[in-house]
Amino acid sequence: MKMWRIYWGSLVVLFLIGAFTSVFVRVANASRTYLSESLRARIAVSDLVKARDLRTNGITLHIILNDGSVRSMSLPMYSEGLNPDESFEFFQPLSQEEIIARDIHGLPVAPRSRIDAHAITQFLSQSLADALHDPTNARFVLSQGNVVIADDAPGQSLAFNDIIQSVDSIARELDSGVITVHAVTTEAPTKRGQLEGLVGLAKKIAKSPGYILHFGTYSVRQTGMNILSMLTYDPSRRSLTPDEDRLYAYLKEFANSLIDEPMSEPIFGTKSGKLVITKEGRDGHDVDVADLRQTMDTWINDIAEDSGGAEASLGTINYTLKITTTRPRLDLKGLGYLGITDLVGSAVTSFKGSSADRKHNITLGASRVHGFIVEPGEMFSLVRAIGYAEKENGYREEYVIKDGRSRKEAGGGLCQVATTFFRASLDAGLSITERHNHRYVVGYYGPGLDAGIYGIDHDFRFINDFNSPLLVQTFVKGTDLYVQFFARSDHRSAITTKPVETDVQPPPPPDYRFSKTIPFGKTECTDRPREGMVSYATTTIRYANGSFVTHLWKSEYDPWPKICLIGTGGLDIYQVDN
Repeated sequence: MKMWRIYWGSLVVLFLIGAFTSVFVRVANASRTYLSESLRARIAVSDLVKARDLRTNGITLHIILNDGSVRSMSLPMYSEGLNPDESFEFFQPLSQEEIIARDIHGLPVAPRSRIDAHAITQFLSQSLADALHDPTNARFVLSQGNVVIADDAPGQSLAFNDIIQSVDSIARELDSGVITVHAVTTEAPTKRGQLEGLVGLAKKIAKSPGYILHFGTYSVRQTGMNILSMLTYDPSRRSLTPDEDRLYAYLKEFANSLIDEPMSEPIFGTKSGKLVITKEGRDGHDVDVADLRQTMDTWINDIAEDSGGAEASLGTINYTLKITTTRPRLDLKGLGYLGITDLVGSAVTSFKGSSADRKHNITLGASRVHGFIVEPGEMFSLVRAIGYAEKENGYREEYVIKDGRSRKEAGGGLCQVATTFFRASLDAGLSITERHNHRYVVGYYGPGLDAGIYGIDHDFRFINDFNSPLLVQTFVKGTDLYVQFFARSDHRSAITTKPVETDVQPPPPPDYRFSKTIPFGKTECTDRPREGMVSYATTTIRYANGSFVTHLWKSEYDPWPKICLIGTGGLDIYQVDN
């Protein structure tokens, strides 16, 4: 009996030991799991903080220039003042959900584009425009009647691809939001040494009678020296060859009024409820520069192979310019196939009194967007449609609002296009996603219903929320700019109220500044005084099903002083404004 009790007692002890051991193991495992999750959670929180800082502070770039100076700048997640959409978003860090999925659950993050390489390149190019420059090729020039070689010079650039990869890595891996990069010295493709063996050929070309270019009853002589200025070095043949860009620029100066007729799409309207053509389109004509370049290249080879004297076998070459033709792509049949049948919105603004350069920019900018078709649901960007306001895109310098006063920059006047687009979009009841008013009230537009564009910082955008493609039509009549939209009407209506002005503030006292670029004692006033104010307007869009939506347009304008620049004639005087 006693042994039986000892046996059962042992079983109970063993059971209790096993039970406690099992509980201990489960608690220990749970503790390890908890510690692991806690550690992972701390990692995730750290990454969340990094992502938040990137969104708030952006990425800091330290650019070390070739002279040893350092330019520090911040690359924001979005361009300043830009609405958060994909088009001009510089970068996008991992989202909270992606961080948790990656750090806690160990799930892979689906790869997707997190940067806009074009926008980053544009941002850096604009920010460092005074420091970055292309190299200068060695070239032949005429000095005191002699053909001599002008030296090459290096340029300064950035390794944009490396910067973009670093931004992408920071956005994906949440690395330190600081990038340090050295500027790159770019050597000129054509060096003095490459041209030294071609001095004899250059002299023969310079002394040659050259070309006589013919077009219809018009003709112009292209002298040998003039031809020499348009040549570049061809490393494959170690000889000279025409530079097509320089040649085309020369031909445009010669024949601009004769052959440079840009193609124009027809202008549409409505008559008795039907879409009609109110002005026929026009074929475009341009010079065939490739054919002329090839002909001149053969001529240069003949000169190089000629062993005679400078004028031994070089008679005048007569060349008749060849023309290329481009034809309009829009017609009534094609628009009908797309379902574009109705005028759904329009606006007209006047630019009477504008300078010749401002008129040029307005006309050029408007012409570049005429005939655009925006698909249903597609975002339309006016900046990308008309091209960046740069001299390379054909825009001239006119006044823009920058750095606290009006300054002349390429593209001044394009805000007239933006304002007209804004008002036509209001009339059409389109979904406007980005619009910026000017810093002060501009006389051409008045307060409340203006829109400004400036590079990648300020754009005008809308989404085509019609059920058919949207045709953009722009044209100029006299000093009036027209913008019209055609689509298949869904019978919506839009009414915009007259802007109401509040909080009117008087202009500040006049602001006088010195300028080294103006002759001594001369004064030029660039800005007139303007009142500051806040303006309110509303647009109510009513849809065919009876629903409606109202948008409030608030515009804040700074009070603006009269600004005058006093010339110093190049002297350094305190508070100099360049």
